[in-house]
Amino acid sequence: MHLIEIPERNIKVYIPEHLGECDNDQFAHICLLMFQYQSKELTLDQFKYNAVYKLMGLTKVKNSKLSKFDQEQMHANIYTVSCLLDSFLTKNEEDQIYIRQEFRKNPMPSIPMLNGSLKGPKDNFETMPFGQYLDALDIFGNFAKQPKTELLYKLCATLYQRSNYDPDKVPELVKQLKTHFFGYVYGAYILFTTFQHVINNSLIMIEGNLCDLSILYTKSSSQKKYLNLPNLGMKSTAFVLAESGVFGTYQEVRKADLWDILSRLYDMRVRDLEEEERMKQTKSKSKK
Repeated sequence: MHLIEIPERNIKVYIPEHLGECDNDQFAHICLLMFQYQSKELTLDQFKYNAVYKLMGLTKVKNSKLSKFDQEQMHANIYTVSCLLDSFLTKNEEDQIYIRQEFRKNPMPSIPMLNGSLKGPKDNFETMPFGQYLDALDIFGNFAKQPKTELLYKLCATLYQRSNYDPDKVPELVKQLKTHFFGYVYGAYILFTTFQHVINNSLIMIEGNLCDLSILYTKSSSQKKYLNLPNLGMKSTAFVLAESGVFGTYQEVRKADLWDILSRLYDMRVRDLEEEERMKQTKSKSKK
């Protein structure tokens, strides 16, 4: 957290350093501002300036109510605080600016609706059915090819069904979401993007062992069916697992826990790589 102090008014305010420290409402607002920045509706300075207001719970005052000196002082103070918000951002190798996505806890566990709320995934997508993840991944992949806003609504409606996931509910939920604050919708996209980033780039603890799940997304020379990607090959993987009978029928595979499936795939992949290495060593010895 960043500490903001105004000694003359005896004020101390903490604001988040990154998305992972935001509360539900802050997360949605920052995600909206990031969407507007990436859509070139806001400059980077405007993104940070507006973010200060949201994170500090400030209300914009009409300039006509302030003296020129007070206006200049206000803008100077906001600008000074906005410089701290560089901590929300990072650059890729092409110097493109992105929001930092280093959290594992879901900062947006629910979306407030007119009647109740939609419950989102648990931290690390725990207990999510594999089929729900598959459907979200399919939409996510389509958005990467054709970034249409409609797909963001579908992704949000797919992810924010914590219990009793039903793909048939998605169209109706999309209609409801279109009447609500768009920051929550883009927040769901950021959440899913972050999850994909984590499982592609981090060591994950599974059954007490640190596992590098990135090996699931690289093909071996043997080109196993369950790794016949593109789009991470998860849909074809579901059919292969169904054919093997390990988790039952295709519909039973879809109902299985996401992390049970990933654990099984990881085990299959490790054995595949080990077998590949043994074959290489055997060939090397036979040539001597």
